[in-house]
Amino acid sequence: MKNLKTLIKYLDMFKAPEGIPYKVFEVELQDEMFDTEFIDLNWDETFRKYNIEPFLSSKSKNIFTNDKIASANLELLAAMVTYVFRGCIHWWECDLFEYSNFFIQSFARLKELVEEEEVFNDYLIQVCDCPLNENYKNSICCPYIKNNWTTLLGWGNPKSDIVFVGINPLLTKAAEAWHKTDNDDKHIHAIELSKSVPEAKHFSYHKRILRELINSKLGLETVLPEEGNLKEFAFFTEVNFCPSEKQSDIPMIVLEKCFNQNTKPFILDSKFKIVITVGKVPSFFAYKGLIDNKTPKLEEYHGKLFEFASGRYLITSYHPNARGNWNRSAVSERIIKLIEDGKLIFRKTYPNS
Repeated sequence: MKNLKTLIKYLDMFKAPEGIPYKVFEVELQDEMFDTEFIDLNWDETFRKYNIEPFLSSKSKNIFTNDKIASANLELLAAMVTYVFRGCIHWWECDLFEYSNFFIQSFARLKELVEEEEVFNDYLIQVCDCPLNENYKNSICCPYIKNNWTTLLGWGNPKSDIVFVGINPLLTKAAEAWHKTDNDDKHIHAIELSKSVPEAKHFSYHKRILRELINSKLGLETVLPEEGNLKEFAFFTEVNFCPSEKQSDIPMIVLEKCFNQNTKPFILDSKFKIVITVGKVPSFFAYKGLIDNKTPKLEEYHGKLFEFASGRYLITSYHPNARGNWNRSAVSERIIKLIEDGKLIFRKTYPNS
């Protein structure tokens, strides 16, 4: 999709259609949808992907719920608009303005998404010091925003059943490599970060989880690596790979976009059975991205277990340094319960087990 900003004008046209020649309007909108690639001729496949069944009727003006439209991403929104547009001009033989409420909501959502993209791009220019254009996704400055990842920066065992997702799981000088090359410039440069395993105090929490699983009397010592071997036990990544000197500098819009375009596809395309988010922010975006796209309250997503696909689970954990009286064995207890209930079987992917 490109130049989507040109479509925003149709928001005002649907709000005030008086005096607009309808046939000209219909043709111009269709042409611009094709020109901007904001059209999905395979909308039926997209709806199946998002588990949506539109209410097909020329009498009903509420084909999609307000919540579905308000939370739609560009892919789903394009499918929705294509479906209603083609329905009006081909199936129901109706006037597009009869569905003004739908189009107003849809183009208002499109405006939000376009503005989010602008914030995202501005941030990249600021921290990457690299000019962006229509082909910025192919730029060496921004390899972390590819739509389909097969690998992801991080360290550990990518063939493990478990992935930990945090804000900054490395806490070492190696993290600087995310936005440095060997020449120490500001371009993003992916390097092999798994060559040295960090021994930061932060990882005592992860070691505790491994130790409790091994000592669970479920025979897991035969399929898990030896105690303390985090490099083989799990893969460690983060909720975003937006370069920044400190996480607090990153706008929430950018964090969410990075998660949806980077970490989420990586999680879904990989074979991880257990996704453990460490801390409030990773848990927030993982819940929105994997469980329910609404904006949740803290008590709805933090410190809980969810099934996001058949036999695949999200465990949202408190940060290891979080204050208060919380159960630091909750993650291992939930994994053990899944095993006892016959819902989880570890693969033998550990070379030292």
